[in-house]
Amino acid sequence: MDVSARDHEQRESARSDPADGHSVGHPTRQLFESPPYEERLEAARAIIAASAKLVAATRTDDPRLDLESLGGRILRAVTQRSWVSIAGLADMADVSSTAISKAVAILERKGLVARRQHPDGNLRRKTVFATEAGLRTIADIEDERSADAANFLFYYQPDDLVVLNDSISLLDHLAHGAAVERRRRRGLLVPARWL
Repeated sequence: MDVSARDHEQRESARSDPADGHSVGHPTRQLFESPPYEERLEAARAIIAASAKLVAATRTDDPRLDLESLGGRILRAVTQRSWVSIAGLADMADVSSTAISKAVAILERKGLVARRQHPDGNLRRKTVFATEAGLRTIADIEDERSADAANFLFYYQPDDLVVLNDSISLLDHLAHGAAVERRRRRGLLVPARWL
């Protein structure tokens, strides 16, 4: 599919809902003329490159856990919720349940997470939750990363921080939209809480 055909298809899929005048793909945004595909592609590449540099710059060499590894992503996910199923973790991380089970077993041996029976009573289904040690570990590592990032921002002016905060909300929206779109392309249901 060439660029102009893809552009046309994307515009058609983002048609306005006549009932509320909002874009179907983004219920909180008014439909508008988007930039050409080449400009959007260039912006997307720049965002991904800058994000990767920021992650690398704020990555800690903490021997307890690399937050960007699968184990780190699992621990983050279970500290943000009271519990998560193995299938839910596999879905969030976009890996197989087997890979999640192996990573959870490693975290369990370190005392960072534990498993228990799923609340639906199914004996074969397990949920994963963070232990006190896991909660402390993630909090300590996140505090260290945040302190490092705050030091990077020392020389910024207050107006720069306002622009940065506005950009962060746009990036959050972009990340959310990308996750929803990736699930749709894979033929997976999109949880209602994501819409």
